[in-house]
Amino acid sequence: MHNRLQRIGSKLSQMILPNISAFIIWGFLTALFIPTGWFPDEKLALLVEPMAKYLLPIMIAYTGGKLIYDTRGGVIGSAATFGAVVATDVPMFAGAMLLGPLAAYLIKKADNLIEKKIPGGFEMLIHNFSAGILGLLMLVLTYLLLGPLMTLINEWAGQVVSNIIDNGYIAFSAVIIEPAKILFLNNIINHGILSPMGLMETLEEGKSILFLLETNPGPGLGVLLAYWKFGKGVRKHSAPGASLIHFLGGIHEVYFPFVLANPLIILPLILGGLTGNLIFGLLQVGLTATPSPGSIFSLLALTAKGDHLGLLLGIVGSCLVSFFLSIVFIRDKDEEVEGLDLPDMVKCIAIACDAGMGSSAMAASRLKKLLMNEDIEVLHIPVDQIPDHVDIVITHKLLVNRISNQTSAKIIGVSDLMNDKKLEKIVLAYKGKKGETGMFFKKEKGIIRQSRIYTGLPSEGKFDAIRRAGQALKSEGLVEEAYIKAMEERENIATTYIGSSVAIPHGTNESKSFVNETGIVVLQYPDGIDFGDGNIAKLVIGIAASGDEHLDILMKIADAVSNNETLAFLTTEEDSKKILKTFEKTGLGG
Repeated sequence: MHNRLQRIGSKLSQMILPNISAFIIWGFLTALFIPTGWFPDEKLALLVEPMAKYLLPIMIAYTGGKLIYDTRGGVIGSAATFGAVVATDVPMFAGAMLLGPLAAYLIKKADNLIEKKIPGGFEMLIHNFSAGILGLLMLVLTYLLLGPLMTLINEWAGQVVSNIIDNGYIAFSAVIIEPAKILFLNNIINHGILSPMGLMETLEEGKSILFLLETNPGPGLGVLLAYWKFGKGVRKHSAPGASLIHFLGGIHEVYFPFVLANPLIILPLILGGLTGNLIFGLLQVGLTATPSPGSIFSLLALTAKGDHLGLLLGIVGSCLVSFFLSIVFIRDKDEEVEGLDLPDMVKCIAIACDAGMGSSAMAASRLKKLLMNEDIEVLHIPVDQIPDHVDIVITHKLLVNRISNQTSAKIIGVSDLMNDKKLEKIVLAYKGKKGETGMFFKKEKGIIRQSRIYTGLPSEGKFDAIRRAGQALKSEGLVEEAYIKAMEERENIATTYIGSSVAIPHGTNESKSFVNETGIVVLQYPDGIDFGDGNIAKLVIGIAASGDEHLDILMKIADAVSNNETLAFLTTEEDSKKILKTFEKTGLGG
């Protein structure tokens, strides 16, 4: 359950974190220019509500959609979310995080269904119209359904809070108020429920604790301070500015994205809020009116006479509880990998990659071969889909922060998934005396070698496969980086599909200067790669030839795949050693 929540938080984080700077911009705007701000300005204050209601949700929806299906997903996700944004007065952040990825997923599936049925020359027209039709349907549905749904949710939340307070359990209102705040229902709860009830109490008692239940800045400040001290990346660097806006400016919304990025943080918030409420209740602290905005200065100015010490104790107490409990969920796990400190017992190792990092599949394939007899499962997975049973996760060092909160596995960051010495240490650690120094990067002789054969690769786009083949050639030292671009250029001139489920991507004649050594790599795609015109390649053989050797290589490849039985073997066999022996019979191994 814990890991599942962390994975959910990771996905939310990818939508929220890129937009935190926009939230801070809005926070400054609000703190400075609203009527109760530092420098009230009637004209500039007009920017506050549209930015919260329209701009920020649409930015989140676009980011979420783009994660699923690039720019096309971002556009359709934004359009679908707009209906929900207009349907209600509540800022639709939660809706944006749901609708953005959902709309992108649907248009991606729709594209996959019609892709092969589009007549040549009509691709742009049909793609635009399909997105337009789906976008219109989702926009109308979200407009008609989300408005009534949000009204019901608001009424339900209000009724629950009212019942808690009416029954004398004021302190426990934090159980509802803190999560509701994170969904940007804070103004509804404060101004729609607590403020009217507080005003009634103030008329009788001269003050009310109800004005403090939602406006207490302590829990949120504790979370931001924890991120400031123990967080990583953009959250750590954004926390100081957000803390100032939250505590001094009174714009509590700036810390909501930090919690949405890690949903488990809601627990410290609830306990922090509950602590503050208990202290306020025991010391009979109250305000004379609703503080707006909820800055420390507004709270102090509206505190009833003689209650200032109690107010500060409640805020500090709630902040400390939230701070120390947040550390448990924020502190990154095992990011220092100098000594590796590998687990003694390992059953599963995963190499996690992000889009476009083709070397990860090749590193996983090589690691799988070397640990084949050690009863250790080796997985190649997306960085955001790490299974619970994984013991070690190997990823590029730039992705370590991104996955640190979504798995309890040992995380090892490497600079090069094909050439980092940490990979060799892992092999040696689990092969024991059977291992030997240099085995992960061991070089063999011949145009084709076992290390250059990658089996069981998942299907992907034609140019993704070509780039992967180019990266494999580069990792073997056969070509320079520029050769990969030349392979794409060659494919644009004419297809390199040669029939019999085989494609032979290679560079242009002008790119031979980027070839260091003649050789080939074999990428096996059991489910096939679409090379256009209904041609499905199950073997993608990347070729690097510095002279005219490519003609001889082509003849030997043709010989290897000429027999249907042999071809079926080459496209399905998982053991790269057996595939190598088959190619060696044609002379490619020497």
